[in-house]
Amino acid sequence: MTVKRGKAGRREGGKATPPDWGSGEEYFGPRHAYRLHLILKLRPKAPGLCVDAACGLGTLSEKLKAAGFRPIGMDLDFGAARASRGKGVPVVIGRMEALPFASAALPALFSSETLEHVADLPAAAAEAARVLTPGGSLVLSVPANERFRSGWDEWAGHLRRFDPAGFAETFTPLRLDRAVWFGFPFLLLYEALFLRSFVRRRAEGEARADRGKWRLLKALLSSPLALLFRLNLPVRRLSVGVVARFVKEVRSSG
Repeated sequence: MTVKRGKAGRREGGKATPPDWGSGEEYFGPRHAYRLHLILKLRPKAPGLCVDAACGLGTLSEKLKAAGFRPIGMDLDFGAARASRGKGVPVVIGRMEALPFASAALPALFSSETLEHVADLPAAAAEAARVLTPGGSLVLSVPANERFRSGWDEWAGHLRRFDPAGFAETFTPLRLDRAVWFGFPFLLLYEALFLRSFVRRRAEGEARADRGKWRLLKALLSSPLALLFRLNLPVRRLSVGVVARFVKEVRSSG
């Protein structure tokens, strides 16, 4: 049986199933909740049309709708598209390197934990710049610092982690407007003491047998941990992730 892990979960025997708590992207855990909190803090002030690129199960799209945006989801996985559409979000099939949208059509583009999987990063940056309106924003989150690469990154299919040096130029021709480096100290400890071990055990099939225990831990600890992660010291070299807003410059007519 072929098992394909990806942004939307795993595909077993042709059927898409949601990921467990503690999977590579950790949709339902405190890390994910904290990351969504940071993404929404960097959203454009004026809500409007936007795209949630690689929307997964639609958790970010739901938050954007609640904030007054009109999100369109995009994903390569049909199971993810179906799940997001079931939440009232229109979804298209597409990839970051070839966005299925007209040029200068979008005021905002969101990308949560996706660009670390993209092989041709310059193409994805160029596509984001193409589809954004002048003054439009790309709001993204990615894992940070190659020094923290572990078996979790390999299991999740991360091609890279993003180092502080040169980060501002990574998505040229867009201009970095703001970046929040996060994870020190509590999220770094969470990853080191729990997440890496959980992913290893899950890959070996041990965690699946303890699913009830993990669900109980999630119910008890997710909210307190998500709040604890907000006690963040933005030490770039010790951050495990970065949320950033890049802007497409408005060209002078003169």
